[in-house]
Amino acid sequence: MSVPCRLRIVVGCDTHWGAMSFQSITRASLSGVRVEETRLAVSATNVANVNTPGFRSGRVASEDLPGGGAAVIVRWSSAIPPVEPGVETPSNTELATEFVDQQGALAGVRANVAVLRATHEAEKSLLDVLA
Repeated sequence: MSVPCRLRIVVGCDTHWGAMSFQSITRASLSGVRVEETRLAVSATNVANVNTPGFRSGRVASEDLPGGGAAVIVRWSSAIPPVEPGVETPSNTELATEFVDQQGALAGVRANVAVLRATHEAEKSLLDVLA
């Protein structure tokens, strides 16, 4: 029996004195895109192994970091021993769950890209005013 595998990826973003600058907003949005990118990659691995006997699916979680950004945590399910000797346990991947996860990740990417675009436009407007 194997133990759950856990992978932690830290994607940071800093803020200065609690104020959000254009740079920190951009970093936070990029951090969000990376979280969703990881969700898509793990889900793709799950789908690719749907017919692999004994495959245990993964799930992605994120935690806010002090000062901004996110830690991405990938948790792989524990292996389950076969019910009968000589019979392999099927994959625990559920395609409906993967579809929902992928749609959620896509929505997260779109939201973060919208923030990046809005930040870029605000920076351009500010520069035009200052020019």
